[in-house]
Amino acid sequence: MDKSLGYWFEKFVGFTAGILTFYILYTNWYEGSALVSEKYYDILIKASSTVFGFLLAILALIINGAKDAVEEMRKHDSFKRLVSNHRIAVFLTFTVMILSICLFSLLETVDGKKHFISHYGQLVFQSIICLHTAIAVWSAVDTVIFVRLFYKIILSKSK
Repeated sequence: MDKSLGYWFEKFVGFTAGILTFYILYTNWYEGSALVSEKYYDILIKASSTVFGFLLAILALIINGAKDAVEEMRKHDSFKRLVSNHRIAVFLTFTVMILSICLFSLLETVDGKKHFISHYGQLVFQSIICLHTAIAVWSAVDTVIFVRLFYKIILSKSK
């Protein structure tokens, strides 16, 4: 695996997009945004659970696929990148799902947000919300990179 500009771009574009998202949300924070709505987290729980299931299904296909097809995929020069990106995408998607459940539980309860802010402060609350969204963006970008690599390997195998 060569360490070209594309390699470094692929490795850090998700993280950079997450940092940029955190910065933009944190500096442009306002209280009435969708980020403090329990409906947003309900949707994010469903979406991240679906993506998490998709990633695990792809892993099952790779592991339990026909031996010839799996061996052919392993011979591809991008297979190690695929496995590495899969591991990162699964971890990030699981993290988004768990954080979404926690934030949904906090915001969905009566005065849960007010109690949290009174105990820990608005700054901590705002930071957690922005961090969660940044991780969600990072997860989305890395999942797209994984899918792109997966299709690259599949399409090159069929040629």
